[in-house]
Amino acid sequence: MDKSNLPVVSKGLNLLFISGILSITVIVPVLGMLGALAASIVSVYGLFTLSNCHPKFRTAIIAAACGLVLNLLSNIPFLGILSTIGTIVSFVSTYMVCITVDEINLEFNVPQSPNGALVWKMQLASVVGVILGVFILPLLLIAGLVSIVAAVFYMMLLYKSSKALGALA
Repeated sequence: MDKSNLPVVSKGLNLLFISGILSITVIVPVLGMLGALAASIVSVYGLFTLSNCHPKFRTAIIAAACGLVLNLLSNIPFLGILSTIGTIVSFVSTYMVCITVDEINLEFNVPQSPNGALVWKMQLASVVGVILGVFILPLLLIAGLVSIVAAVFYMMLLYKSSKALGALA
């Protein structure tokens, strides 16, 4: 990747971090829907910003958009299975962001803590746990806890990488 793209990558990763902050508002009853909508818009814009810098970010935005549509359609009666498919497709977006951030950080000798590989593996464990948790209820609780930790690590990865790559620009 060309070093001239670093400011754009930094901006895009920062937007993804902001979308993560906005997604926390989902727990507030009145702000939940607005926060989720704002987080989705900022996330898609962040991925769009990144999509011109690396081809794997293009895959991430396509997966994110498909996951968003599937999750919205899952609210229609008898289409609940789309939620599971949407979760899997959304994971693909997270995976692509994590491995691409790792590649860029390695290319420009940016220290990684946490690294993207750890984050996507935790997210994968969470997704598998949620899917299997339908059959094994205690697994659902564990998956929820892993999901929270993975989300925090993901946000740390985005924030630290955004700042470090922005400083190199």
